Amino acid sequence: MIGITQLTEADFDYLSARLDEWWGGRSMSAMLPRLWFKHFSETCFAVRDDEGRPVGFLVGYVQNNDEATAYVHFIGVDPTQRGRGLGRRLYQHFEEQVVSVGCSNIEAVTSPSNQSSLAFHEALGFVAVEPNGSTALPSEAQGVRDYDGAGEDRVLLRKSLSQR
Repeated sequence: MIGITQLTEADFDYLSARLDEWWGGRSMSAMLPRLWFKHFSETCFAVRDDEGRPVGFLVGYVQNNDEATAYVHFIGVDPTQRGRGLGRRLYQHFEEQVVSVGCSNIEAVTSPSNQSSLAFHEALGFVAVEPNGSTALPSEAQGVRDYDGAGEDRVLLRKSLSQR
């Protein structure tokens, strides 16, 4: 395995062709258009195999309306490479980068039906922010109904980086 590098526009075609497969056939490729690879590469990272292909990636940014908060838009690991800590390494690398520019929080969202994502984020120290403002473990979260449109419920995730 090669270390963590920046994700680049050159990675778009490779990853775009695999996203739906990596998510068990769910239609995900539309959620990660080329603009992420082209315009956000400073805060987007890949773990690469020995041939330089991404086997895991994280797409994130520092929020422009709250520079103390970073947001992870997408994280993915090739199913054949899961369980090796690659997602955790990507998040740790992202955290180091955003802390260095003054961030003290990371936010993300996931589907309440994505139990593996909820468990992963919980293991990384994220909490779920409920509609009433209270927090819960991601695996026990109620989530926000219709957050991303009708029928698109989401669990809002937050992690404080000040305890690092």
